[in-house]
Amino acid sequence: EMCIRDRHMVAQKTEQLRQSEESRQRLLSNISHDLRTPVSSVLGHVELMLEGVVDSPEQQRTYLQRIRAKMLGLNRLMHDLFELANLESANARFIWTDITATSWIDDVWQKYVSDVNNAGFRLEQQSNISDTITIRVDLDRLDQVFANLISNAIRFMGSDGKIIVSCELANPAQVLFKVADNGSGIAPADIPKVFDRLYRGSHSRGNSGEHSGLGLAIAKEIVEAHQGKIWIDETVNCGCTLCVLIPIITTDH
Repeated sequence: EMCIRDRHMVAQKTEQLRQSEESRQRLLSNISHDLRTPVSSVLGHVELMLEGVVDSPEQQRTYLQRIRAKMLGLNRLMHDLFELANLESANARFIWTDITATSWIDDVWQKYVSDVNNAGFRLEQQSNISDTITIRVDLDRLDQVFANLISNAIRFMGSDGKIIVSCELANPAQVLFKVADNGSGIAPADIPKVFDRLYRGSHSRGNSGEHSGLGLAIAKEIVEAHQGKIWIDETVNCGCTLCVLIPIITTDH
């Protein structure tokens, strides 16, 4: 009986390693593409400048701006790769703070309302929860999660766009935060893949120069470090609703 159980555990571990290796290969393939494309573009622009094809100051400025944009995109990709590697290797340091769930939602609203308004949309907040309920979070890291969810919502918004950030009691031990938008949503077939590293779906990847595609993968790692969960609410048939579940802490915790 012990032998059967051991064989089953070995088989499980072998399968996990195989999946991990497959995932790593896909990631490397995607990264090489994301690095090669802007590098080729930058080299092409530089060569044209060196050959004197681009001779007027206005043209040179245009080419330099394009090169700068490509290099900024590369810089963001490298930053996000470093961040994800750090989180996955458990080297990331978290600084924990106790905060009420309602004040967190208010902080998120205060921080991003002008960004959403400037993009031509509305940001609303809803708190259907007692203002004494407390969570233990790394403020900067959790802010990274909400910043990503809100910026994704803005990118896929229609003409009369609205984003609602909210919190409610999921059960006596957990708070459920939601970032809901009425934008274009995500194709049902893509939903299981949106938290994959460098997933190339229509909702998680827009202009690859602006977005590394790692945002939701990083968000997932951060939420799981909070002993929480992140997912897309598939029961909502308008726009996209992302859910973040965070444990409640008690005073004697």
